[in-house]
Amino acid sequence: MNITFYKTIVIILIISTFVTCQFETGFVNEYMLNFKGVNRKKVVFSKNLYVYNNKPINGSVLKSGNVIVCTGYLNCSPCVLRLKEIEAFKKLYPNINIIYIAAGDISEYSDYQIDINNFSFPVFHDAGGIFIKMNELEKYDRSVFLLNENNEIVLVGSPFNNTVLRKYYLELLTKQL
Repeated sequence: MNITFYKTIVIILIISTFVTCQFETGFVNEYMLNFKGVNRKKVVFSKNLYVYNNKPINGSVLKSGNVIVCTGYLNCSPCVLRLKEIEAFKKLYPNINIIYIAAGDISEYSDYQIDINNFSFPVFHDAGGIFIKMNELEKYDRSVFLLNENNEIVLVGSPFNNTVLRKYYLELLTKQL
């Protein structure tokens, strides 16, 4: 191979490093542009939510903001695995408020999973899926988001298994707490 090829590779590596650094600094703002309809959207919690797993709510977490909200179901294996990912995250960061809002029917399977796993965060049941409908969130392909103190969505996506998003969640939560 000739020297021109190697010079080209070095130049590409230098440019990609520069672009990555610029990307990092504006990541949250750029990322949230993909969610124009949801960015800074105020979330309202429906009155039909009830705590399914009898966990105490830290203060009034539904009114306090600064909370990671996860939505899903309880009667499917992938959702239960997700709850386990959330629990692992909660053990790493015990001071972060996390809630899970489960739509759909309660089943023996969901009762069993809640009982044996003893999740440390509140799992709310939303029988009619009213929370998602009321906040017009069904059109978004993300079911985890961060609320600020005004219950506005400031970040979308899961920090539980995504190290880049985890970094920004923790950064925003540190500023807010």
